[in-house]
Amino acid sequence: MSNLREHSKQNWRSQGCLEQINAGSLQRIADAAELIADNYQRLLDDVKRYKEYHHGNLNRINNLNHRIAGFKAVITRLKNGKKKA
Repeated sequence: MSNLREHSKQNWRSQGCLEQINAGSLQRIADAAELIADNYQRLLDDVKRYKEYHHGNLNRINNLNHRIAGFKAVITRLKNGKKKA
């Protein structure tokens, strides 16, 4: 079968009949379509992974912001407590 693929790349006026050349061309087109589909699926998987990573980082950032706010509140209470004493 790969012989038809290679033959279809050559000069179409060669010994092969037109049907064989067309069959080889269609096989090469199918191979290219499979590569495109594989690349597209890989891109979709990458997007999904990056979205999950981004969502996890947003949760982490939100958690850290709440911790910072808590620490600031403790510092404020400690400062105000010293002033009262």
